[in-house]
Amino acid sequence: MLSFRDCEIGVEGARALANLLRRDGLPALKDLFLIGNAEMGDEGKALASGLAEAPRTMLRWLYLNCTGMGDVGMAALASVIHQGRMQEIMWIDLGKPGVTDKGLIALAQAIDARGLPKLRRLKIEPFFKDYTAVGFGAITLAFVKGCPQLEDFPLMCPDRAQNRSFLNFLNTMVQGMLRAAGRVIVVADSSKF
Repeated sequence: MLSFRDCEIGVEGARALANLLRRDGLPALKDLFLIGNAEMGDEGKALASGLAEAPRTMLRWLYLNCTGMGDVGMAALASVIHQGRMQEIMWIDLGKPGVTDKGLIALAQAIDARGLPKLRRLKIEPFFKDYTAVGFGAITLAFVKGCPQLEDFPLMCPDRAQNRSFLNFLNTMVQGMLRAAGRVIVVADSSKF
């Protein structure tokens, strides 16, 4: 396990960690925690590229609970998943990545292509202004199809400003996808927040 909590490792620190990973410096690493290091930005991209090139590192837990990963960082993480480098992952916490539909769709496409067979929990805290029902629907469907062990999915329905009937429709749509797959997961309703 490797944890950097509230230490502001910064872009250079993340790049150093990424270089260590790609040089096979942490082959037994299973749990990686980057918590409270504000504004990941390029750090997310650097770290994901390091994970993608790590010859033996197969994470079980990934906490990137920082802000500002953005679509570029999400695309890099999607690349790691698409390469099959996350097949052992059980828990992903992306915090407040600040992604748009583009980032969520990239992640959804990677999961749809490869699946995350052991994933039990994914957490993406909402940034209502950044993604819409399009990205929400794409990522939800990907998890329904590609993550058969998923138990906890606290991604909130977006479009908080929309009327209650629209939010009820979204929640019903997601529950319908889950039921069709023979699964039941409670999906948070943003109108309660």
